[in-house]
Amino acid sequence: AEERRRGVRRLDLPEEEWKVFLEGVTADVLPPSSHRLRLVDVGSCSNYFGLEHADIFDAVALDLAPAHPSVYRCDFLDLGVGPPGSDFEVHRSPADGPRCGAALRHAGHLRSLPIGSFDVAVVALLLSFLPNAAARVAAMAKVRRLLEPRPGRGLLIVADTAAAVGRHSDEASRSSGWVRAVEACGFRLLADPQLHLSRLFGRSGGGFVQRVGCWSFETVPIPEGLPSEFPLLREEARRRNTGAADSTRCPLEEAQKARAQVREARARRAGLRAALGP
Repeated sequence: AEERRRGVRRLDLPEEEWKVFLEGVTADVLPPSSHRLRLVDVGSCSNYFGLEHADIFDAVALDLAPAHPSVYRCDFLDLGVGPPGSDFEVHRSPADGPRCGAALRHAGHLRSLPIGSFDVAVVALLLSFLPNAAARVAAMAKVRRLLEPRPGRGLLIVADTAAAVGRHSDEASRSSGWVRAVEACGFRLLADPQLHLSRLFGRSGGGFVQRVGCWSFETVPIPEGLPSEFPLLREEARRRNTGAADSTRCPLEEAQKARAQVREARARRAGLRAALGP
């Protein structure tokens, strides 16, 4: 159906010739099969790609709080971007290493990475962690600089909560503000509805529930300007419901404010009862 829609007709070739044809086409856009893809895993925690798929990825994993000694400690917003071909800048102290007693160590403090040095970037649970639009824009712009400079040769995978980024199958999510903001940083959303399914326990019959949305973007030319807004889905919903202009208010702050209002109301009622007497 897709071929008919695009007006493309599969070549009627023998199997071996078809294989040679496909290899020639893919060689123009894909690295050699012996080449490991260079991957930067932002918010990695435990370096899944570097440990489980080292045959495919040459992974650099970084996190604010590493949970594995192969992960670099790094605040991505403070990470520097060095010139092409430069070495990683890593600060190591005597305290860095596999373990010291019960304390888990890390691979060192990562200070900078060379520009354009990665084929793939995975950004896991970062957008919903960052506090405001400016931080999200800065992070996505930095990811674009770290990826291959040539358009179409870099891949960005965003994995985050469904409440923050939604699901690819939802048309409203695909046209939401956060998707437009990522694209404005030098990416284009791919029509690939990737899913991350987690088993839902406690429900009779078991089953799966989609708790995390996984989105894929390819690189496009780096724009001159950057977006001024970067609202997540929950912030857009709050703006629609309240009419507030500020889309960066923290849900925790709102909950704390609500609890404070309840305490004040209780105190007023207690004061009234005391004034009225028994």
